[in-house]
Amino acid sequence: MAKTKRWINLADEMPTIGCGWRLVEADVGRKWAYVKSATSPVPTNRTRVRVQVWNKIEALSDRIGVPFKE
Repeated sequence: MAKTKRWINLADEMPTIGCGWRLVEADVGRKWAYVKSATSPVPTNRTRVRVQVWNKIEALSDRIGVPFKE
């Protein structure tokens, strides 16, 4: 699994993490992406989405552009 840490813009794809710009850590595999908030200390703040959905979220976030730096 490839681990990434990046800013993404969420609408309602991951309700356990929230919406808007979020700093997340993702373990992307062949079929699933396991995503958790990088800023929340709550360990239950984790969700799983299909890789196709994760790729769409990443592409949309890249197109919009992050308005701030890490």
